[in-house]
Amino acid sequence: MVSKTAWVQGGGYRLKVSINTGSRVNGEPVLLVVLHGDLGTGTQDALAARAAADSDVIGVGLLRPGYTDSMGNTSDGQKGPTTSDNYNAQNTDAIAAAVLELKREFHPRKTVLASHSGGAAITANILGRHPEIADAALLISCPCDVDTWRQHMLQRTHFEGFRGKVETLSP
Repeated sequence: MVSKTAWVQGGGYRLKVSINTGSRVNGEPVLLVVLHGDLGTGTQDALAARAAADSDVIGVGLLRPGYTDSMGNTSDGQKGPTTSDNYNAQNTDAIAAAVLELKREFHPRKTVLASHSGGAAITANILGRHPEIADAALLISCPCDVDTWRQHMLQRTHFEGFRGKVETLSP
């Protein structure tokens, strides 16, 4: 397996990616793009690498807007507070544009998005706004009812940033 760190343009953002090419990739591979949750990074790279190992998969760990990885790489954009979110149209569309760039680069036969927690919420937004982007998706521990999740977080943290923060995303 070959692994490399790269940068991909997603709308107006430059996003860090970890690209892992499986040992059996030829022709049109499966492209797996993995997004991490709100509280941490690294899981996206580990899952992407594991999926690509000894397979016909290009596994890409994508560092969400505003986040910094353990190597000090930071994707462009606003992260939002740790107890909040950045599930907005700008970040959603930036990640969708990055996935399209990756598809242009690798010409996959199938594209799969896999994501955890806040990354799953963004993936759900991507699928709602850009359903043609992926052939399949795996959403793990998704706070997909974002309005209810934001109310819950407001009650738990008393962080006023949750009050009236709802941004409706429409296709």
